[in-house]
Amino acid sequence: MKLRILWALPAVALLSISPYTSAAENEAVLEEVLITGSRIKRLDEDGLGKVDVLTSEDFDRIGAVSVDQLLKMSPFTAGAQAGTESNYLSAKEGYGTASVNLRGLGASRTLVLVNGRRFVPGGSGANSFVDINSIPVNIVDRVETLLDGSSAVYGADAVAGVVNLITKRSYNGFKIDGTYGATFENDAEYGDIGVLFGQEMDDKGFVVSVNWTDRKEARSKDRAYSNCFFEEEEGEKFCSGSSFTAGGRGSTATQGNVQFNQNPGGNPASYEPYSFSRHAFDFQEYFVLSAPYERYSVVANGFIDISDSIRLFTENTFTHRESNTEASPASFSRFFPANYKFNPTGDPLTLRRRMVDEGFGARIWTQDVDLFNGVIGLEGDLSNGWTWDASLTYGKTDSKEQFTNAIDLIRFAETVNPADCANPTAAYQCANWFGVGNASKAALDHINATVPTVGENKLTDFLAVVSGNLFDMKNGPAGFAVGVEYLKNEGSYRKLYENPVRSGGGGSGAPIDASLSSSEVYAEINLPVAETFDLYLAGRYSDYDQFSGEFTYKIGGNWGISDSFALRSTYTTAVRTPNIRELYTTEELNFTTFVDPCDQWEANPDSTLKANCALAVGPGFEQGDLFVEVDYPGNPNLNPETAETFTLGLSFTPVAVEGLRFTIDYFQISIDDSIRNVSPSAALEQCYYSANLSNPVCGDVFRDQFSKEVVFLAVPLINAASEDVSGVDFGVNYTMEAMGGSFGFNWDTSYLDKFEIQFKGSPTVYDLAGTISNGEGGNGSYTQWRSFMLLTYDREAWGVSYNLDYIGDADSQFVRPGATKPYVSSVTYHNLGGRWNINDHFMLQAGIRNLFDKTPPYYTDPIDQNTDPFTYDLLGRKYFVTATYMY
Repeated sequence: MKLRILWALPAVALLSISPYTSAAENEAVLEEVLITGSRIKRLDEDGLGKVDVLTSEDFDRIGAVSVDQLLKMSPFTAGAQAGTESNYLSAKEGYGTASVNLRGLGASRTLVLVNGRRFVPGGSGANSFVDINSIPVNIVDRVETLLDGSSAVYGADAVAGVVNLITKRSYNGFKIDGTYGATFENDAEYGDIGVLFGQEMDDKGFVVSVNWTDRKEARSKDRAYSNCFFEEEEGEKFCSGSSFTAGGRGSTATQGNVQFNQNPGGNPASYEPYSFSRHAFDFQEYFVLSAPYERYSVVANGFIDISDSIRLFTENTFTHRESNTEASPASFSRFFPANYKFNPTGDPLTLRRRMVDEGFGARIWTQDVDLFNGVIGLEGDLSNGWTWDASLTYGKTDSKEQFTNAIDLIRFAETVNPADCANPTAAYQCANWFGVGNASKAALDHINATVPTVGENKLTDFLAVVSGNLFDMKNGPAGFAVGVEYLKNEGSYRKLYENPVRSGGGGSGAPIDASLSSSEVYAEINLPVAETFDLYLAGRYSDYDQFSGEFTYKIGGNWGISDSFALRSTYTTAVRTPNIRELYTTEELNFTTFVDPCDQWEANPDSTLKANCALAVGPGFEQGDLFVEVDYPGNPNLNPETAETFTLGLSFTPVAVEGLRFTIDYFQISIDDSIRNVSPSAALEQCYYSANLSNPVCGDVFRDQFSKEVVFLAVPLINAASEDVSGVDFGVNYTMEAMGGSFGFNWDTSYLDKFEIQFKGSPTVYDLAGTISNGEGGNGSYTQWRSFMLLTYDREAWGVSYNLDYIGDADSQFVRPGATKPYVSSVTYHNLGGRWNINDHFMLQAGIRNLFDKTPPYYTDPIDQNTDPFTYDLLGRKYFVTATYMY
């Protein structure tokens, strides 16, 4: 194992996020703590909003070696969240990154903190969210997820909620873990070795984590559900693929769609009528279900008391990641005149060709990313019982990426100039791109491009907080906190290749080099206005360098109705400013599936649609290509989006049953001036349902002049919509001591009642609740029901666990005429785990995930892999074994 990062190990290390208290005092004093959602220290660990807690033991029970593996099971997540199993459409943030998406509102609306502080974004450069896998699992003590808006406390981005990764505060001793896991198909093997050591004394201490993780690939062709791309025609499902084909598909005005020779050694001038089932290019051979990934990490945190009341602390994380992602060979679309030398049809045509030729092959994206995040701070006690802390966080991510086998567009144009055919002066000129095996090696070499990119993220965050009891009230002290924060994000990204290329892999076309900063002040107070009722108020003013200043606030109440019942409620406002990528990305190209509203338009009852489609495509049109190239550019004219969140929760703790608790929480989130790309299918609907094609989006729709198929669509980011999301969370928690051990039962369920999006200028209200996306830029699943249940039994020497992950059914967001499976049924995953403490120093853990080998559900026109890779387990039944030595 090449632990190249040991040089980054600081000499001084360890973490302290609590008020200064000596080790001896800890034994006798109840310590006030911080609960995610507030910076007021308190004895009561129940906050106002619902907080879901995952512990280090929860990671151990499923053999998780990265944070995303457990968070993917959370019933409070939805939609698209990139992870280690699939990185489809995550190129905007960089392949190999992992994110969390609370409520399906988007990773950019979920604030990720580490120990209550901001953490540098990860990815390819100029990124907006934290790569949650930058934090190794062996240093994580717990993950707290706050499920209400918290901009008033933490600033922008906390629209859907906050995920706070809390690392171990201290560790006495030495521990080494080794984990090995694989699927029952003997692929996607992964190994993880983690070393944790530390010591805590009265006035100083440290904890250090050194971790290495390596994961191998699993290929799509090795699973029955994904070994080819499924298409449907007249109610039948068959293996098919993209209409950008090997040999090339030509669209003509008189002969329709034709396919050129696909047989190596065949007649180079042959062609025949194009058949979707016979000629389409099946790209699944090139895809992976699990991308190779290797990560080295060092986390070193420490404290030292420089006086009886002041503590110096530091937190440091260094991560080096190497990963790669594979995709099908590049393709091009090009107009050729009738008299082009190698055009055998005699008609002008548009050629769509896949570069399967020798020397081209699959496109490979490789990532080499270094991340450092460091915190240094002081904290202490004041003589009046108040506490204070001040910290400076600096983080930096350096990314070096490259992708291979792209097409250099300028050089490609040099190979197809008709004027060169009479007298070529170079071997690559007047190339024959019609049919397999006809292009010369000189032409192939001339257009093949390897494109390196470099990127950077920087974070500077100064945070200072003072907290204590502001004054005494009849029913107790008024807890108060006030703080200031300066936040600066810097990002850059650029391609180190001069010419434009065609790859379909994302990444801004023009360089990005920008920064955003804000100066903020906030205050919060908790008022015990009655013996059983606390009123909570918080406010924050943010002065942004690029936008107008904004004030956000939060109002909450907690009412202990009786010994068994408690009622809690919050109302919050939030502001999310556009991030660097959203503002400055000039081009973000990718391919996605879509539904053309003009498909079989004669059968549609809407007169406006009929009139527009008759003009655009003519009679008898049927959608022949499921994929469209889409540009998702940013927009420097974006404005901040605003949000309001209301929650109302009831908890029931029956006095007669010790250890049992029920909770039910209603949530409603409303967003105005929502920053969104209109999905491709929705954009086309807006266009073709508008009178006389008057909707502005129509200007960004491009159809082939011969086949009339949509070949390109631009959907720039705009303050496009209003969003209204609501639902209910249910929770049951029960612990009891019996049979010489401890039983634990935890069951969380989330019901999504409504997820309405109203695009400006569109009469249609899209309700995503209960749906799953058909490509559509990778929106993912918005099933109405998600549930996670954990049952444990632990004794001193051994323990067992069983958990259930339930994902409800859903309908396709857009249904193509003739679809045989425009929905998915519910899926339930079962996982088993066990622990055996051999002696005081050795422990073995093992488990099986996806016990019954459930395959992901197929549905018509999926996102990827014939399913939704964001939501479902792509790998099938898998096992893990972990050995631990502790001293």
